[in-house]
Amino acid sequence: MVRHRGLFYSPLFHLVIVGSLSSVILFSNLHRGGLSGYDDAIFAYEARQMVVSSDWLTLRANGELHFDYLPMFYWMEAVSMGVLGFTDLAAKLPAAICGLLLIILTFFIARELTGDDVIAIISAWVLMLTQYFMKYATHAMSDVPFALFFACALFFYLKGLQNKNYFLLFGVAVAFAIMTRTVLGVIPFGIGLTHLVLISRWDVLRSKEFIGGTFLAIALPMLLYVAYYSMYGDLFLEKHFSFIWTKTVSGEPFSFQKTIAGFFEYPFLLLKLYEPWLIFSAIGFWWQLQRVRNGRDASSMLLVLWVCLVILPFSMASAKVLRYIMPVFPALAILAALPVSVLLQRIVKPKYQTAVLSVLCILMLAVPFLSRPRFRAEGVLAIAPVIGSKTDGTQRVVLYTSGELHHDVLNQLIWYTDRLYTYLADPGKLQEMLRSGDVFSLVIDKKTFDNVVAPTGAGFEVLGVTDDYVCIRTRPPFSS
Repeated sequence: MVRHRGLFYSPLFHLVIVGSLSSVILFSNLHRGGLSGYDDAIFAYEARQMVVSSDWLTLRANGELHFDYLPMFYWMEAVSMGVLGFTDLAAKLPAAICGLLLIILTFFIARELTGDDVIAIISAWVLMLTQYFMKYATHAMSDVPFALFFACALFFYLKGLQNKNYFLLFGVAVAFAIMTRTVLGVIPFGIGLTHLVLISRWDVLRSKEFIGGTFLAIALPMLLYVAYYSMYGDLFLEKHFSFIWTKTVSGEPFSFQKTIAGFFEYPFLLLKLYEPWLIFSAIGFWWQLQRVRNGRDASSMLLVLWVCLVILPFSMASAKVLRYIMPVFPALAILAALPVSVLLQRIVKPKYQTAVLSVLCILMLAVPFLSRPRFRAEGVLAIAPVIGSKTDGTQRVVLYTSGELHHDVLNQLIWYTDRLYTYLADPGKLQEMLRSGDVFSLVIDKKTFDNVVAPTGAGFEVLGVTDDYVCIRTRPPFSS
């Protein structure tokens, strides 16, 4: 397809096409759909607090300090909000830009690994046509930005094998990955280090450039750790590392059977959510394994390590969600491109290639206009203007949702109303507060209001009613 001369066969021409189509798909509807409660809304709120407070280190949510992650992704969102305002679009834009850059970067990584422009172009197409990836590239979440820093690290690693100065950028990319998802950001460094040992590149390990890159990978995140410790002491260490521990280890007793079963969860999720590309990625992975066995091919070895050293560590963690292994998606796209390129060259004759590409482009351009973004916060957005205009911003709003804790609803309310909340799950506590005579604002699900609160005759003023929620303000005793 691109091994001949002419504009159609220019890699740059095809890269521009993929980049343009990706931009249309990612950005056309980015302002629509709202923010989901997990974790878009709370991430966006924490970034907004950075801008409002001018404190670019401390993460705050619902009036509490959050030490779960380091602030790289929040910085990206905060910069976006500083330019575009506190909007859903500003919150989602950094992830979408990272998604576009990752599609383009996948092309360059594939070309570095294979030296084949056809495979590189198909790799970018495969990632663009991966619905699961594109979905999370339009979420205000750190999964795709983390995958971008991860892929940047491996790209600079590949370039460093030819020019050692790139290992300094390799270290910076690893640092950014750590500053996005803490300890998980070490994985690309582990991939590079393991690869160097397996291909016996001892000269690289001893080089001042690689040592300098390693220093940067450690020093840049360490500056943040030192800053946080100097500000918050042991509280930061306790909260931060306990969060990492709970994400890594479940509270259940060790079970060998469950541990083994855990290694099959991500393959099952890929089988369920990574169609139609999984079969092609599996074939490509098998081909690369054969190349490694037959000749210790360095490029094939890196692809195999990339897949294994992402999926295996994540398989040992307590929580398993496919988006957690987003860094493996560029590798899977490259692996899928290997058999797809062979298949296309067999079934698409050169004289039909322009027509096939044109049809694909038309279909891709139609996607944003035919798709309807899922509306993620309809119930909350209906009541949010009432809460924002009729409640006191200096006092916490009480939230009650049928006696169950829906943290997605809480996060969306925090983002869309810019209020702090006290979340109740105990109906007895709710009744106690209503009888206390204290004046406070309450957001309650409509069913509980109709069946429990309204019949009591307790003194309150209804501030607003929607299909899902009622917002009231209690009256002090003896007030009319």
